[in-house]
Amino acid sequence: MKPSYLSILMTFVIILSACNKKEDSDQGNGIKATTVLTSSSLTKNGLYNHGVLDSVPIYPTNINGQALSLLFATASEQDEGLVFFGDGRPDIAPGNATFYPFDFANQLAVLSNINLKPNYVGGLVQHAVSMFGYIDIYMIIDGSNRVIRLALGEYSVGTDTYIRGDVLLQDMATGEFRFYDLTNSVFTAARPANPYVIEEIRDFTDPIRPNMVYYPLNIFLNPSISFDATELQTATSVYVRIDFFVENFVVLQDMSTTTGISDSALINSFDISQNIVGFGNSGLEATVDSLSIN
Repeated sequence: MKPSYLSILMTFVIILSACNKKEDSDQGNGIKATTVLTSSSLTKNGLYNHGVLDSVPIYPTNINGQALSLLFATASEQDEGLVFFGDGRPDIAPGNATFYPFDFANQLAVLSNINLKPNYVGGLVQHAVSMFGYIDIYMIIDGSNRVIRLALGEYSVGTDTYIRGDVLLQDMATGEFRFYDLTNSVFTAARPANPYVIEEIRDFTDPIRPNMVYYPLNIFLNPSISFDATELQTATSVYVRIDFFVENFVVLQDMSTTTGISDSALINSFDISQNIVGFGNSGLEATVDSLSIN
């Protein structure tokens, strides 16, 4: 049985707070890490039936964007976890934190350093937590290509700034991502006063870190993996390749079909499964299909 929303959330925050204290972030042996995020579940037809009630599931053709961090949480340990890449304190990372481009289809490698905290014990890892500035989700809707951008934190692109929870739809003719103005029922390049947002992401609060900038995504590992602390303490490099299963990740809420769907209906129904079924069954699973420690 997968853990509940509260147990995952509390474990996630406690792990970050305890194992990545500022005084620990500059210690350790600086293991060079290479992380590849990919997905063998990407499709060409765009739809997949996974049974979320009153919704149309979307089977992405690709997902890419800007990643903030990846944490492997140690099971049954409230003060253990391993940040593979990203801000040493993703739970309190600022809006101007460093991001890493990723692309499931093209398997961009994220290069970073792992700094082990003193007395790191290692152990079983059953789920990971990842944070992003934004993700772009590619799909085929009613026979046409569409791309939705979802902001999972504060992120600036050129003169535009996204707020956590913002949802934008790409104009396929120009490549421009546009907000949907709920007040005037139109798409606009500039962020309007009343844009469509996913409120659960925008209003997410954490009981320990109420000012958390980035929204966490829970990733259940199947099968689980283990990290050996002694092996890591003497390692100089680590390579990990994570294969995401995204069939259950995103949906169109309160829709029964995509036939003839308008752009406004598409963006206003878009959501992620984690907001529907809870953190304990986020819809995101992954397999660590390659792991080498040298």
